[in-house]
Amino acid sequence: MPNDEKSLLSRRELLVSMGMAGTAMVAGGVAGGLLQSTAFASGNQGENQKARFIIDKSGMNQQEINDGIDSIQDLLNLTVNLGAVVYVKSFYKDVGLGGGFFELKTKSTEIIDNVVYFKSKTLNSTWVRVEQSNLNVYHAGVQFNNEDQSEKINNLLRYSKHIDLFGNLLKLNYLNLVDDMVIENGTLDFTNSTSPKINPPRSPIMSSKVDRGSNTDYEVDANYQTLQSLNNVTFNRIHFKSLGQCALLHKSNNIVFNFCSGNWSMQTLFKFVGGWHGTPLKNDTPTSYNLIDPKNGRCRGIYFNFCDWKANYDKTQLAHPAHFVACEDVFILGGSVDAIFGYRADIYNKNVVIDGLSYENTNKQSIIDAKNGQIQDDALGVYIGQNTYDVFIRNSTFKNFLIKCFYIEAASRIYINDIVSECDSVDSVAVFADIQGNYRNAENTFWGNCADIYLNNISSKGTYRGLRINTYANALAVKNLSIKNTDLKLTVILSALTLAGVENVMIDNFNSKGNLEIYSNVKGGYIKNSSFYNDANFALFLYHVSQEYELPAIENTNLTVGSGSVIYNNGKNGTLKLSGGSIGSNDNSAWIQSGADPSQVDIKGLKLQDGNHRQFQAVIQLADRQFTVYEFESSDFHSQYTGSVSLQNEAIFASEYGILLDMKVSFAANKVQIVCRNISGKPVSFTGVFRVDINAMIINNM
Repeated sequence: MPNDEKSLLSRRELLVSMGMAGTAMVAGGVAGGLLQSTAFASGNQGENQKARFIIDKSGMNQQEINDGIDSIQDLLNLTVNLGAVVYVKSFYKDVGLGGGFFELKTKSTEIIDNVVYFKSKTLNSTWVRVEQSNLNVYHAGVQFNNEDQSEKINNLLRYSKHIDLFGNLLKLNYLNLVDDMVIENGTLDFTNSTSPKINPPRSPIMSSKVDRGSNTDYEVDANYQTLQSLNNVTFNRIHFKSLGQCALLHKSNNIVFNFCSGNWSMQTLFKFVGGWHGTPLKNDTPTSYNLIDPKNGRCRGIYFNFCDWKANYDKTQLAHPAHFVACEDVFILGGSVDAIFGYRADIYNKNVVIDGLSYENTNKQSIIDAKNGQIQDDALGVYIGQNTYDVFIRNSTFKNFLIKCFYIEAASRIYINDIVSECDSVDSVAVFADIQGNYRNAENTFWGNCADIYLNNISSKGTYRGLRINTYANALAVKNLSIKNTDLKLTVILSALTLAGVENVMIDNFNSKGNLEIYSNVKGGYIKNSSFYNDANFALFLYHVSQEYELPAIENTNLTVGSGSVIYNNGKNGTLKLSGGSIGSNDNSAWIQSGADPSQVDIKGLKLQDGNHRQFQAVIQLADRQFTVYEFESSDFHSQYTGSVSLQNEAIFASEYGILLDMKVSFAANKVQIVCRNISGKPVSFTGVFRVDINAMIINNM
């Protein structure tokens, strides 16, 4: 071989080794060709024109090969000697993407993945991509059509941890996540996936460290312990499409969703499972509130940053965006949810933060279905489950939730601040918040109790009921409940605040269109600077409290009804203490209606509101200038009362019948007296109604 030809070969090999694009060649000769030497052509150089006449077994001449072959398919049809390096213009012909230099090497144990390793027609050889870094979807032959691209994208992850979809929709049956990967800018469509499986549970997206094909249930204690963790996966600007559960991730850390979105129809879109299985239950007594951590640790670091989720409505399903089981450091920042179920922080979670969320169920039919009892009870805004603690929900809005906005079940250290909620349909049957300690019997609980629940700066309107403590048989299962600066307006005037089985309530500045109900086993604390209103019977409802405990003191609180009695007292035991505040009713009923077994009542400095009046009917039969005393009983009248009396329709009696009466009123314990003198100048005989207006004043005990 001449020296200049050797030097030319050396330069070409140098260019190939440097990965420089635009250099087209075959190094190493043509297998079975007419020449034993290597020929090159890089233009119209006279001596190298002979490359046009060298034909290999594939039917291509050397010049065509040197100019770059059109596609990977052409590469697979090429027959050359080992060591040949060929430039491919594009993975698919005329696309211009995914090509590069390929070298024919001796066949190795590497799997043919059609990303780096490709089959060859040459015996015992493999085409190997020369440049194996900075590969993208086009280098894997990914096509954005209606065909499954799972094998291609998962093969690409062997070489590239950064997957850019370039704004396209990618159809997948499954996706195996690997450590330190990023996938971004496009849509992952799993609507045709055959991966979902119930037993053992499988989903389209899982960790590459689980065996999809086995019958291993990775939630089971022994299997979870041996599972390697998945770490550091980020989804940026990805839209997820799925029929049901899209991802099931066991033992996962630092999983991040930035500006993502999703659309699905049933189940949860993403489920994260830590090592809860096998954790021994503790037999909490009704007065202990243990914080229990899972046996095998938690998933840690799950982030949903400004993500928007919209589920298709199916009344038989509880479609929700994310389900957390034994997870720690979960951060949901901003974003929105349009589904009948929001975020689900299930058992054994710790440090869950929801900040700036906008939840709105926009399906109007679902509200009617809920009213008709056709929606499951767990259609919630947020669920906080058993043995979960350190939950922070703040600066968020919730609209048209179906059953409950917040459901707190056997969870502790819950902080809910700066919340605005609204149900704008008169058909709503929703409750703003339900707090349930899971008491089982006199000795223990099944999952633990609730403790340290703090709500502050809450505005809620349009729900059917407000906030309630809902423990089994009203057993003492909730400890330390603080509600401050709360404004509740109900559509139907029922209970705004229901207390039962709770120790140490701290209610301050709770203002509601709805009443206060206190049932058994409410122990200590206070309700102050608040107001409760009911259209009719009652602003305060007291029923069968325990004789063991002192009721919360009610201080500086206004109790008002449109009609009927203000207070129903069937407390049985204990003492109802009212100090400061006011009481008022525009009705002929006693302010306090006693049940069969009333509590003692201790009133200090309670103000009678303006506009309180009572009406009493009597037969008035008097000679001219004659007077008589009418006496009427009422259990809440007090000798301290002052007021005035008038005759109902007094002006009509005077103008049409010439009836004039001089009336005065006085009060005694449990009764009122009306002195009535006839000054008509003639005898009178008729049935009249006295209206007694009671002056606003401060009273002590009734």
